[in-house]
Amino acid sequence: MGDQAPGFAVDPAAVRRFARDLRQDLDEHLTPENDRILATFLDTPLFGTSSASAPVRQAARDYARQLINLLDVVETLLYNGAVLSETAHHVADAYTTSDIASSDRLSGLTALAKTDVATAEATTTTTDGSKR
Repeated sequence: MGDQAPGFAVDPAAVRRFARDLRQDLDEHLTPENDRILATFLDTPLFGTSSASAPVRQAARDYARQLINLLDVVETLLYNGAVLSETAHHVADAYTTSDIASSDRLSGLTALAKTDVATAEATTTTTDGSKR
């Protein structure tokens, strides 16, 4: 089509597959692993909390705080992954709906063009002066 950029093609089925696969990874791998990590850390006492050494006790508190921060990051990652999966489904649905609407509009315009051509042909005069 000349110098025009080709644009891009969206494959709604591939987008849905991505969404499904991401959700499956979250549900079957990442979330259970996160749950196992949480259980391990909740069931395991922190080192150094009973130490006579103030620096060791502070290190234990710092470690616990950083661990909580890390677990919060993982929770956010899991949540955002689920949101991304759902968003991908919505994007695929929107593209499908848009494609259907475009196809219907094109069909309507083609039908209108056919009617216009037929009307024009019916009222066109031939070279011998008669109507066609």
